[in-house]
Amino acid sequence: MLPIKIGIVEDELLIAESISIALENCGYQVAEPANTFEAALQLLQQEKLDLILLDINLKSEKDGIDLAEIINQKYKIPFIFLSGNALSVDRAKKTNPLAFLVKPFMQENLFASIEVCLYNYNIQKSQNDFLSKYMFVKDKLTYIKIFLHQILYIQSNHVYVDIYTTTRKIVVRNSITDILREVNDVNFMQVHRGFIINTNFIEQIHLHYLIINNTEIPIGKTYEDQFKIFLNQKTKN
Repeated sequence: MLPIKIGIVEDELLIAESISIALENCGYQVAEPANTFEAALQLLQQEKLDLILLDINLKSEKDGIDLAEIINQKYKIPFIFLSGNALSVDRAKKTNPLAFLVKPFMQENLFASIEVCLYNYNIQKSQNDFLSKYMFVKDKLTYIKIFLHQILYIQSNHVYVDIYTTTRKIVVRNSITDILREVNDVNFMQVHRGFIINTNFIEQIHLHYLIINNTEIPIGKTYEDQFKIFLNQKTKN
């Protein structure tokens, strides 16, 4: 696994060097710091960064907040604002930074902010990815688009499959195996030969069944071990 690569935009050379050393001490890979708005643009173009530390006050016509807006529009990577002035927060927060550090700060605070920032960013990204996933199912001569995050559970019904969503039930002629293959998402799990569930909608779990949308869904013996593994992972988290 490649180390996390961090960029630094800081117009004070000594501060930039100090931050670089602190990041390397924490095990991060550090790109060559940029000290102006223009140099920061080059940094973003030339380096594949996982995160960027962004000084708000740059000695140029445009500042770190202007740069943050470009990052949001074009590069879509997380950033942490650095500033010696806490009053900068009001204007900066409109760009949705995942963290804000007021200089001077301790190495421990820097490390904690980066870890929290990356964790929240990854959670946010996975949620956004899931919300954008969809599949098409054929209903006679029509193809219906269904967003995966709206599916509660799927039930086999002879040669048909009933797809229960947050808004309606859709009946399609297909097998539950083929539907599971089309869904292909970690949030979905087969818990019975006749049922696939969206684990995000589980309301209650009993010994041999679970509840989704006030509906009892059986847990088949073949699927009990797999479901226990899922449950143990969620309990630990």
